[in-house]
Amino acid sequence: MRRKVSKSRVERICREILASKKWAKMKAKMGFPKDPTIRPVKFKRLKRSLALAGPHLTINRDYYLRVQNKDLKHTLTHELVHYYLDDNGINESHGKRFKQCCSAMGLNRVYAHEADYKYKFTCTCGWWLKVNRIHFEVHCQKCHKVMVSPTTYAEIKKKGEFTRRLQFQKGKFVTTTYEASPENYVPWNKKVN
Repeated sequence: MRRKVSKSRVERICREILASKKWAKMKAKMGFPKDPTIRPVKFKRLKRSLALAGPHLTINRDYYLRVQNKDLKHTLTHELVHYYLDDNGINESHGKRFKQCCSAMGLNRVYAHEADYKYKFTCTCGWWLKVNRIHFEVHCQKCHKVMVSPTTYAEIKKKGEFTRRLQFQKGKFVTTTYEASPENYVPWNKKVN
């Protein structure tokens, strides 16, 4: 039997979170008196998010239909922390206070959906990115180098250039060769979750 979306289920879980001892401890630790108001719930297909905290609590419909209760509770706690800070006059996205609240609530990740990704690409400088599909190249946000596959990196190091199939034209792939200096590229370390 296929599960249906249920606004009342989401609202019930939100009320459970707000009534929990962890929430009371977090509230006492942070010192902001006002509990968040539970916003109206909407289900929508979101491209990049599991849920959005705005005028409505918007939940990714596909995520809701496949997720387990504990993961949904984690996501809703994350969104309620956003509402808690916003209702108490703190306007920050994932800043210091938000992380303190998440830590006090026992959330070990700021982004609730980190575990949902298939691949984790790690740069040599330590920066990482989680994705669901393999990209040809990933730009490191820390050292600003381009992470490429170890095979492509070996080609760059050996020849100072690499070849890439770009587009499908007239029944075949068109390949293009790019010049590249090895100091601007690093091989990624790919792990499968």
